[in-house]
Amino acid sequence: VTDLLAESLAQVAQELAANATEQLPELLGCDPAAGDEAACVRDFLQGFAAKAYRRPLEASELERLWAVYRQGRAAADVRAGVALALEVVFQSPHLLYRSELGARDDSENEVSLTPYELAGQLSYLVTQGPPDAELTRAAAAGDLQAGEGRTAQARRLLELPGARGAMQAFASEWLDIERLATDSKDSAMFPAFSPDLARTLQLETQELFARVVFE
Repeated sequence: VTDLLAESLAQVAQELAANATEQLPELLGCDPAAGDEAACVRDFLQGFAAKAYRRPLEASELERLWAVYRQGRAAADVRAGVALALEVVFQSPHLLYRSELGARDDSENEVSLTPYELAGQLSYLVTQGPPDAELTRAAAAGDLQAGEGRTAQARRLLELPGARGAMQAFASEWLDIERLATDSKDSAMFPAFSPDLARTLQLETQELFARVVFE
């Protein structure tokens, strides 16, 4: 991460946090001024960060976010505290990167992906997006450890609206057909080749792949 990228991430995180906290009760799902402020904010931070990180939070992670919130709260108000905590979440490597660190089995000297890492791999492959609630529940229940569980979830994800576009992108990268748009050929040897034909070849391959996967 370069200094320029870090500065850009910090700026974007600050802008996002400021926009997100304009309507604080709607964001938190509760009104901190009308009840238990601490419980309201802590519950929000725990749920929001878990979605952002695509896994449950460690207790120490929640405590660090809570400490950041309290720092911003002490300097100004509840909104400032929540915004500061959101800036931390938006810049966290747990949000920006998808880990494949796994969990070590010392008895077998092997490292396997955690259930939540499996869920992330599967979701981003099939839909190009983070795991939904059902996939997250399957990860929590340990249903993704067996091949049958992963297959069932993959078939379910293929029914979602974003799957077709994701699969077309996968096919394009796998078969390297994006370069058809910029390839050129000797017109004397290949007189029928043209930009229109190249686009047709690309579309044909994508549609064939989609037909195999979805039909």
